[in-house]
Amino acid sequence: MKTILKNLFSFLYFSVAYLLKDSRGVYTFNELQAITHDLIKDKLTMGVFNSDYLLQRFRERQELEDGGDRIKCPLAIIDETGTPGGFYSKGSALSLQTVEHLSASFHSWRQVEEPVVVDKLDIAKNASKHGQLKLVAGKVQVAKGAMAQRMLKGILSDGSATSQNNDTDQFDGFDSFVQSSGSYGGISSTDLSTWAATVTAAGGVLTKALLDASFDATFYAGQGGATMGATTVGVFTAIKGLLQGNQRTQNEINSLSGAGNKGQSLVYNGIDYFTSQDITAQQLYHIDEGHTKLHVHKDHNMRVQSIKDLETVDAILERIFLYGNIACSELKYNSTLTGITG
Repeated sequence: MKTILKNLFSFLYFSVAYLLKDSRGVYTFNELQAITHDLIKDKLTMGVFNSDYLLQRFRERQELEDGGDRIKCPLAIIDETGTPGGFYSKGSALSLQTVEHLSASFHSWRQVEEPVVVDKLDIAKNASKHGQLKLVAGKVQVAKGAMAQRMLKGILSDGSATSQNNDTDQFDGFDSFVQSSGSYGGISSTDLSTWAATVTAAGGVLTKALLDASFDATFYAGQGGATMGATTVGVFTAIKGLLQGNQRTQNEINSLSGAGNKGQSLVYNGIDYFTSQDITAQQLYHIDEGHTKLHVHKDHNMRVQSIKDLETVDAILERIFLYGNIACSELKYNSTLTGITG
């Protein structure tokens, strides 16, 4: 009986195996599509955020949202002059006045996608499993790099058609809220005096005094302050020059090396300073990650869509989607230095 069952199992196994591949040992269409899907879901999703340390940090601290017309960020404004409370003496009449406070900022949803299209002719030209896997892996690698750069530029942008991706559908990034005036999230700096970041034009060589002042402007004890400094390689080199006399300024966080930042990270004022792609030349950002988040829709957080047969193209398609935006709930905890020449 055992022999019969063993033979039956073997027959079924090899029958299925035969159906999954042809005589040349190449993947079937369905099998290759499944491999492509898995590579997109795992390698591309992780690879996008691990390709740059700034992306990696925002991914680790992302806020998942259930939905809604817009992304809502509650405000935590501390200003005793705007309330009816106060000191009083015995017998004093207490105010019954109510005060309407700005309670939240609102931010639009943004959508980003990246496709991986594999032409069936290219599949046919690769007459081995090894060739087919290289083809698919190469396509995924290109898509990973493109989506990472697209999202990184969005994080740095002001959300306009003349910034970074040159697209009004991109994220409303750093340059939209690290501003000393204007409106953001539906709130104007004229309506809320604390609704502004600190922007300083260095206008020349970076000094330790300028660096410290930019960081110190973000710091409010017990409330918030910059937790990272992101800049270009040139400005980072200038910061290293300022800190040569300080011991142990090198950051040894393993994740920095994995994101291509080995040797390009420092700790100063208790925060990480590091380089990132696509930051505007001669600029340094001090960002408070406690109040600045990548908000992502929980159902569209690197969601993968598969289309086996395209209507007008002889190819298979895998497409990855993310719905979200960068949103800052307290602008005053951020700052930037511009025009740093060295």
